[in-house]
Amino acid sequence: MRITNPVGLLGENHAVDFLKKKGYIIIERNFRKGYGEIDIVATKDNTLVFVEVKTRTSDAYGTPFEAIT
Repeated sequence: MRITNPVGLLGENHAVDFLKKKGYIIIERNFRKGYGEIDIVATKDNTLVFVEVKTRTSDAYGTPFEAIT
């Protein structure tokens, strides 16, 4: 899936770079199934990891942590 939000794309690219530097293998980005989407699916040391990326340019609308329900 193509990300149309440039801030979101930047955040996901940074997250992928960070995970790769930590030794994670990226399996898929923006995986969609049913009604949901997972930003990054990765693996490391026989562990499957699902990553939700929240990128903000400011805290005006809350912190990234507050955006997770």
